[in-house]
Amino acid sequence: MKKMITTVTVAAMVAGVGAGLAYKELNSASNHSVALAKTFSSIDDIVKDAKVIIKGKVPKEYRKEVVGEIVFHVYDVQVIKLYNNLTDQEIKEGETVEMSPPGYN
Repeated sequence: MKKMITTVTVAAMVAGVGAGLAYKELNSASNHSVALAKTFSSIDDIVKDAKVIIKGKVPKEYRKEVVGEIVFHVYDVQVIKLYNNLTDQEIKEGETVEMSPPGYN
């Protein structure tokens, strides 16, 4: 009888620990955020969807801006060539614009 109680107790503990570890793994925060994002099949699709297309020089340095719990990496990009601008902002070649790539935190 003692052997059966010990076996059941050990089995219950193993099942409990296993379930706890599985729950922790499934509900833990990951380094990658999950978000909805547009996907494209080709460069032509990207160009059709873009409001601004530039060729620029992106520095290695950036500054962090925090909005609530979200951290943005903001780069000061020098515009080398402006290909398309469908926004109200005036962008000129040679000037610097601020850019924050999506998905960085």
